[in-house]
Amino acid sequence: MSTRIFCPSGNRIIVFSMAYESRELIQYTSIDLPGLYSGFYVHPFKKYDFYAIPHRSRQFHLLHVSLEKQQLQLLDARSSGHQLRKYAMNVTEHNVLSYGLDGMAILRSVATNDCKAFIKPHHHMDLGIKTAVANPLNTHIISLGQDGSMICTYLRTKIDQLKQAPMRCTLLTKGISHMYTESQTSEFINRTDKGIHIYWHSGGHVGIHFFSEVTI
Repeated sequence: MSTRIFCPSGNRIIVFSMAYESRELIQYTSIDLPGLYSGFYVHPFKKYDFYAIPHRSRQFHLLHVSLEKQQLQLLDARSSGHQLRKYAMNVTEHNVLSYGLDGMAILRSVATNDCKAFIKPHHHMDLGIKTAVANPLNTHIISLGQDGSMICTYLRTKIDQLKQAPMRCTLLTKGISHMYTESQTSEFINRTDKGIHIYWHSGGHVGIHFFSEVTI
């Protein structure tokens, strides 16, 4: 693995195997990449497909690794849409979200890789976005800036009813309910810290002010 101090990157994939009921990793094979990549993310539905970010590039690649042939195949190469080269991804079974130094967050479909929404909640002069996540229904994006500001952006996208119903059932399960508790605090607290507006409702529910809204 080739790495650089200021921008970690690599040019080789090392595949390990683990025997059943064993904690020992055994190196299976290694495959050289055609160039340096600064980000590598496993596809949520295809374990041998990867989203990859080429080093010092604004593109992203979709790669397939063949363990039998011990070679790598480029399936797709697209522009990321970012204005600056340094960015990262958050890949889930519901969406692909990229975010970076330019302060932009770009939401893509995990099925087609097409852009569904893009926002710019942070400024590149503040070093952009540190990390970001989108909810499974693709209606909200929460981003944390390098300057410590946290912003929740509401996207006026059409909700997938097939996804919404089972998620409502999940929220009503006992396990999820135990993750949330109600405080006895009824005092109103208003704190503004680097653009974050947090307040308490009577009954102990916490509210975060959504000050960014996008119409798609």
